[in-house]
Formats: sequence, C-alpha cells, structure tokens
Amino acid sequence: MKQGAFAFMPPLNEDQVREQIQWVLNQGYCLSVEYTDEPHPRNNYWRMWGLPMFDLKDAAAIMYEFQSCKKAFPDCYIKINGYDADRQGQVVSFIAYYPADMQ
Repeated sequence: MKQGAFAFMPPLNEDQVREQIQWVLNQGYCLSVEYTDEPHPRNNYWRMWGLPMFDLKDAAAIMYEFQSCKKAFPDCYIKINGYDADRQGQVVSFIAYYPADMQ
C-alpha cells in the first residue's frame, strides 16, 4: 500500500528525515508526530505522539521525539506533519518510518 509524498521512493533514512524536518521548519510550519498500526489512506485517526511542537525550531529536538516514538512503537507506521498557522491547517505530511516487515 502506498500513500504520502514519498510513497514511491525507498524509505527515508535518518538523515533524509532530518532534512525533511528542517525543510518544514524553514517554511515556518510547526510539526507533529503521529503513529498507527493501520496506515490505510482512509484511516484519518492516527495517534499523536505528544502535542504539536509549536515552539520548536530545532530539527534535532523533533528528531528526538520521532526517535522516541519509533522506539516506543517499533511495529507502527510513523508520519511527520507540518501545520501552517496562517492557513490554519496541515500542509505537509509524510511517512517517515515503516515497520521492519514493510521495508
């Protein structure tokens, strides 16, 4: 099953995830981390890891949250979302981690 911005590319490695997070931050968006064990495109109910990171401007801090989520839920899909305060909605989303059996 494929979905998201990078769905037809190989899974992103840690450096590529960090680069994408930095790009989202450079656009002025805030980020959140979500996870699920059911990645179907019609599944709108991913669980949020913590709260949206409105005040974080450092990719390393967001990577820490991403890695903590991955460690806590190694069998789940994890995605990164970017929110634009001006548009008041999500503008970026990509799956940053696939479980080992899906890679």
